[in-house]
Amino acid sequence: MRVTIDIDSNRAFDVLRSWFTLRAITGKDPIGRVSSSGTGAHILVSGLPISQQTAIVIRRVCGDDHARIAFDEESRGKPLQILFDEKHGRRAGIWHSDVEKLIHELCGGRYLEGN
Repeated sequence: MRVTIDIDSNRAFDVLRSWFTLRAITGKDPIGRVSSSGTGAHILVSGLPISQQTAIVIRRVCGDDHARIAFDEESRGKPLQILFDEKHGRRAGIWHSDVEKLIHELCGGRYLEGN
C-alpha cells in the first residue's frame, strides 16, 4: 500500500511537518514534488504493509487535504489517493528524495530568508 499526502500550502513548515511525520510513522523515506498548481506539494511513501483504513488515518495525521480524504472514504470501486501529474495545463514538478530540494523548488529559497 502507498500513502500519498497532498499539501495545499507553499509554507516550508507545513511540508516539513508532513514529510517528517510520514517518515516517523512509516519508517520509510518519502519522496515529494511540487503540485501542478505550484502552490503545494505531494509527498509519497510506498510498499507499506497496511490497510486502506490505516493509510487514511496516516494521511489525516500528516495533514492531507480533507476533501481528498473524504472522496477516498466515499469512493467505491474508483482509484484512490490520486495525485494529478497535470492539472489545468500545468505539470507537477519532478520527484525529489531530498526534502531540502523539494522545499527550495516550492519556496524558491524564501524559507532561507525567514520570509
